[in-house]
Amino acid sequence: MPRIVKPAADRQDEILDVAQALFLQFGYESTPIQAVIDRVGIAKGTFYHHYPSKAALLDALVSRTVAQARLVMTPILDEPLPAVEKLNALFLRTGAWKVAQKELMPEMHRALHLDANLALRLKLERDSVAAVVPLMGTVIRQGVAEGVFDTAYPLAVARIVMDLGVVLSHTLGDALLAGNPPSRAEVVTEIEAFHDAVERLLGAAKGSVRMIDISHISEWFDERRAG
Repeated sequence: MPRIVKPAADRQDEILDVAQALFLQFGYESTPIQAVIDRVGIAKGTFYHHYPSKAALLDALVSRTVAQARLVMTPILDEPLPAVEKLNALFLRTGAWKVAQKELMPEMHRALHLDANLALRLKLERDSVAAVVPLMGTVIRQGVAEGVFDTAYPLAVARIVMDLGVVLSHTLGDALLAGNPPSRAEVVTEIEAFHDAVERLLGAAKGSVRMIDISHISEWFDERRAG
């Protein structure tokens, strides 16, 4: 059978697609490199040509995921929007993708919280925060210049907001997987508390920050309770 030669970028994406599926199914720590090689159907030397170690594979997978998120968010910085609208748009547009993947999100959350995926989850969270903080910092500076935000520490506040977002993600994700999901009112309370905290950090007007679409998030929990 003739050897199939693919462009490097295509082969790398193929390897990453398979690795992501295996990591989510079995966990990063529990998935040997050989399993990825076998599933892709390539020689061991081909794999190591692209990724010299399992750690390098993890780095590449997380980097691709973060780059995809930045691809959605970065163009918003150049849009002629007021700072508050721009801040909300940064997160609402990425949230829209998650809603489109509604059936996948609970399984992804469950997989990322496997003990075997601790390294994957922590790296994904850390790198995501690091990638988004400069973008948010730019928007916060714009808001300060417009007089709608009041903080002397745009980057520091951006990082705190992102850290709060990670905590909220854990809270909602754990609730989504719970045997007795919370009510819509309970979900709304968690999200509104997050928005209130962000507004206080930014010195923004009450009710102006809407980084999460409550109607989209809460319907997940309504469906779980109805089921």
